[in-house]
Amino acid sequence: MTFLRFLKRHKKKMIFFIFLACMIAYGAWSMRPKPPVYDFVTVTPRDIIQEVSVTGRVTPSEDVSLAFQVGGRVSQTYVNVGDSVRAGDTLVSLQKADITANLEQANARVAAEQARLNQLREGTRPEEIDVQKVRVANAKLAYENIKKNIITTNADAFTKTDDVIRNSVDKFFVNPNSLNPQIIFSMNDIQTQTYLESNRIDLGRMFVAWKSENASLQNSFDPAVVALAKDHLVQTRTFLEKTVAALATAIPTTTITQTMIDGYKTNISASRTIINGALSSFEAQNDALSSAQSNVDLEVSNLALKQAPTLPETISAQVAMVNQMQANVLSITADLQKTVLKSPIDGVITKQDTKAGEIVSPGTPIISIISKDKLLIEAFIPEADIAKISIGDIASVTLDAYGDTVKFSATVTFVDPAETMLEGVATYKMKFQFTEENEKIKPGMTANVDIRTAKNIGVLSLPQRVIIRKDSGTFVQVLEGNVIKEIPIVSGLRGSDGNTEILSGLNKGQQVVVPKN
Repeated sequence: MTFLRFLKRHKKKMIFFIFLACMIAYGAWSMRPKPPVYDFVTVTPRDIIQEVSVTGRVTPSEDVSLAFQVGGRVSQTYVNVGDSVRAGDTLVSLQKADITANLEQANARVAAEQARLNQLREGTRPEEIDVQKVRVANAKLAYENIKKNIITTNADAFTKTDDVIRNSVDKFFVNPNSLNPQIIFSMNDIQTQTYLESNRIDLGRMFVAWKSENASLQNSFDPAVVALAKDHLVQTRTFLEKTVAALATAIPTTTITQTMIDGYKTNISASRTIINGALSSFEAQNDALSSAQSNVDLEVSNLALKQAPTLPETISAQVAMVNQMQANVLSITADLQKTVLKSPIDGVITKQDTKAGEIVSPGTPIISIISKDKLLIEAFIPEADIAKISIGDIASVTLDAYGDTVKFSATVTFVDPAETMLEGVATYKMKFQFTEENEKIKPGMTANVDIRTAKNIGVLSLPQRVIIRKDSGTFVQVLEGNVIKEIPIVSGLRGSDGNTEILSGLNKGQQVVVPKN
């Protein structure tokens, strides 16, 4: 009774103490040690694919800028920007009339030299030799005729000279043909008077010799004798010149008046003209004789040449001449080809900077062409990934213009062996060729490239996040009983999806603990 009354009296306090005891008991129970909880992954076979991702730009596989090798005036343009062209199509041409004319002349020279070579190889034809014999005979005949003319000219010169002395000079001499000829007029120049009187004796002796020489020429032509006739004329001309000087100082007297002196002067002047004319005619005949003799020698030499067999060295020299002329033709032909600008590739014109009539300079680009069908991607790969990539690797490509759902295929075709520094980082230029042509692909588009660098099929794998890498090796954690242990493994290919190939240390289906951070 007493306990029940106590409970009733202290009901609220008892409830409080009971609640407090329960809370203490629950707290003690919740604070008891609990076994650890782990997350596990299972060693599973799968395909491990390694990829390298880069961003690049679509470019033409060929992009060329064209310029003339030579300068000149544009004759005609055949294309405009946007036109499609084929390899070998003519794009622009220069005026070429001068070069064409030079080429025709060069071809004519080749033909002439080749004909000459053929003639040398065949030798001279008999009819050509006969013609040359006629030329020799004609040259000799011309030479003989000139010799006859010289003999006649010589005789005529003798007659004129003799007439001049007798009819012009001897009029003012006493005993002109004796050994003591004397001038009949007085003069102040005694030395000239003495010279004239002495040389009048020499003129007499000259005429005797000249007459004998003319007689000998009638029997036998001698160039030395002909040369003496010229000397006789020069001697006479000198005598007349001295006579003019003497008459200029002549002193008139009652016997020899001024009128008579003036008459002497007139006669001597006319005589000088006659002698000079004879001398000029004589020199012309001598020149003609020398020319005729040279012509005879030339024609005789040509006849001997035609009759003689062609020497091997002559043929060789002519062959060399033909080759030289042909080389000249090739050179001019090359210059002619340089006046035409042709497309080296199939493509589209992206630049055309000239028109007919303009002057272009050599080496200045005026036409640009990009290949229309064969497009490629250029990208730069960081040094860390370059060792993973090889020529021929397959790549998956998306273009920003079409989003991630439209994919294209490409192949690695080029890896630059030299680095390119971009913002202080060593990179390597690469090129990717699209495996199929697609009209959606345009030059200049941004391309996202995933390069498949390696693939291992059906190998054991684990996520990279469970693999622990230390200086001493590579490890994973496994649970043995209630104890976590690290065991060494050998890892292989790292996949782009976050999984890594396990080469040894684990078995298929084995559980691996996911390390806690």
